[in-house]
Amino acid sequence: MTAIKNIFWNAQEGRLRAFWRILTIMIILVALFQGVFFFGIIKGIMGGFPSDPELRSFLTIISLAISATTAIFIARKWVDKKSILSLGLKLDGTAAKDLIFGFLLSIFMMAGFIGLLISFDLATINGIMGGAAAMTMTSFVILFTTTVLVGWWEELAFRGAVFQNMEEGLGIKIAVVISCLLYGVLHAANPNATLLSSLIIIAFGAMRLLGYLRTRQLWLSMGMHISWNFFQGPVGGFAMSGQDSKHILDVSLNGPDHLTGGAFGPEGSFFILPMVALAVWAMWAWTKDRVQ
Repeated sequence: MTAIKNIFWNAQEGRLRAFWRILTIMIILVALFQGVFFFGIIKGIMGGFPSDPELRSFLTIISLAISATTAIFIARKWVDKKSILSLGLKLDGTAAKDLIFGFLLSIFMMAGFIGLLISFDLATINGIMGGAAAMTMTSFVILFTTTVLVGWWEELAFRGAVFQNMEEGLGIKIAVVISCLLYGVLHAANPNATLLSSLIIIAFGAMRLLGYLRTRQLWLSMGMHISWNFFQGPVGGFAMSGQDSKHILDVSLNGPDHLTGGAFGPEGSFFILPMVALAVWAMWAWTKDRVQ
């Protein structure tokens, strides 16, 4: 009986073992998402699924953000038995600086990627987008809010609750490998994903994980995540991991998908890899005096 109990319970720590803690978080998240999204928002408030795909996507992201945040906060206190701030959410002057630096770093990455495509005659900027795909102020607010929410909840989940529990249960090396592979596998289900895009997404996962490991806070990776999603899609006009959106710039791609990213977006292009390498160097230099 004791042996069976030990599979689930860590007597020394007085809590569930890492795998079961992660599973508990996922169960709470899914249950909350079903309640918040389907029964709360869609059926209760909207009376059914809205026909506008932009609104439907927005409501889905809001529901995911609420569900993930609530699930992780509940699990952190009563399952992990640790403080909420220990996830990497300490609020101080350094947090603001890391958030801003990460945000600016992704703008640099996006600008560098576009510059590389143009220099190799793989992309042309035609001007400001018009027609049905043009950005309106309402679309701008919705899409920016969406990217903030996605950056928040994905970092809170992947680099926060999931990775930190894996690190405690398996050690840092195995946790890094599994976390990055999991991030790539989940994005492999996105529209237009390829083997190359999945491998590059793994590299993105490692890059953002570096932001956490160098600071033991989530703000640096969160700033990068938010900015990258917003400036590749709504601003730059590229697909966001296979997802299209209204956008500001009208960009024509003039080459093979493995160079331009094609319908998946920049994470499907070899040309994003130099930008990832430069970003890693910049993050390393930014945090060199603060490594814990």
